[in-house]
Parts: sequence; structure tokens; C-alpha cells
Amino acid sequence: QTRSVGLLLSGPTTTHPRLTERFAEPVRMRVERLQSTLDSVLCVAHDPAALGLGLQQLQTQGRELLLVAGISAISDHNDVIPQALTLAGGSVAHFGLPVDPGSLTMVGYLGDTPVIGAPSCIQSAKTNVIDLLLPRLLAGERLTRADLVSLGHGGLLEDIPERPMPRDG
Repeated sequence: QTRSVGLLLSGPTTTHPRLTERFAEPVRMRVERLQSTLDSVLCVAHDPAALGLGLQQLQTQGRELLLVAGISAISDHNDVIPQALTLAGGSVAHFGLPVDPGSLTMVGYLGDTPVIGAPSCIQSAKTNVIDLLLPRLLAGERLTRADLVSLGHGGLLEDIPERPMPRDG
């Protein structure tokens, strides 16, 4: 199914153009490859209140999947992006996926809308955790903690032809 996707980027106002430049096109390519559309790119301050309002705004606009990324990776459950999701009325399904690259990923829900707290690797065209999550979420699957933990079976993406060994050199 075609789904409408929103990208929420966070950081100081001075970084918004650079964040948009770095993240929007790789996300657009991934989403369009799966017959969906990136319909909104919104930049806000990197604080829970601003991000929470941004999540609600994108959901109100009809975005059916939300990606959140920005100036700082998520380091734990109490970080800015998980707090923002909770403030917006959502919940975290799981944080810390057993996939490299992408171990600092959060998956949650704002009602029925999936929310991915994405690591910086989504700005790369190389295969990463987002390539494992998007097809399932855009197909309408609701991923549970058990689904996400099971990605640990074969979750290292370093042996695929599209991605060289990450620690060479």
C-alpha cells in the first residue's frame, strides 16, 4: 500500500538546512522504492516538547509513518526522542535494536502510527536498519518488542555486498 511518511528532524535552528539536506533525500529514496511518499519534512528544536508537538502535527497531517532523526543519536530510554514520543501520547515498543548499523534505533507508536527514532545511518544510501523496518511498517505490520529483538538473528549487515566491513582500515 502507498503510505504517507513524515520526517521530523531536530537540532538548533542554524542546523535545520543542513539536517534537511543530509536526511531528506536518502529517506525519500527508501520510501519511494517501497511505493510510498515522503510528504512532510519538519525541523524543530532538539527538546522533548518541540519534538512531541512535531510528532502530533505530522500525525494530524495524515502521515502514516513517522521518522525522527537529528543532531543527536538516542542514547537511552530517557533521551529526548523517547521522551517526546511519550509527551505526544505515544509509547516506545523497543529501543536498541540488535542490528549494525542501526543499534541506536527506537520503534514506538503514536496511536496506530509507527514512529522510528532513527540513527544517523539513515542519511546513508548504504543498507542499514531502516531497510529492515520500512517494508514491514509500510505494509501495515505492527512490530512488537519480540519482532524487533528477533532482528538479532543475522542482524549484522557487514557481510552484504552493498556494505563493506565497517571496521576495515
